[in-house]
Amino acid sequence: MTKQALLIIGGSFNVLFGLLHIWLGWEFHRAIHLSPDDRALMEMLNVDVALPIFFFAYASFFCKRDLLSTALGKAALVLILLFYLARAVEEMILAPAFSAAIFVACLLVAGVYAAIIFWKGEVAAWS
Repeated sequence: MTKQALLIIGGSFNVLFGLLHIWLGWEFHRAIHLSPDDRALMEMLNVDVALPIFFFAYASFFCKRDLLSTALGKAALVLILLFYLARAVEEMILAPAFSAAIFVACLLVAGVYAAIIFWKGEVAAWS
């Protein structure tokens, strides 16, 4: 498997997470148990997370050469890796109700980007 293929896989995960945040935004908007201030804060934070996630998807799909060959691209790959590692750790430490699905999904995406960053040449195909 090539690093370009891994970028497509990572970008696909990012699209799915971005869509999840759009859905969460709608759910926060409709949440009657939240105060207006808390609802507004949750909606703002949700949008603030969705934007970089969609950027990660865009860069993974359409800026492969830049991500793999420039210093800024490599820094972006490290940012994506750290973003998902931080989210996995936050799920363990900060979430009131730990979600194994979110934890594993974040580790999986982090693993895809770690493979892109650290493996030299071709990545062995899964059999």
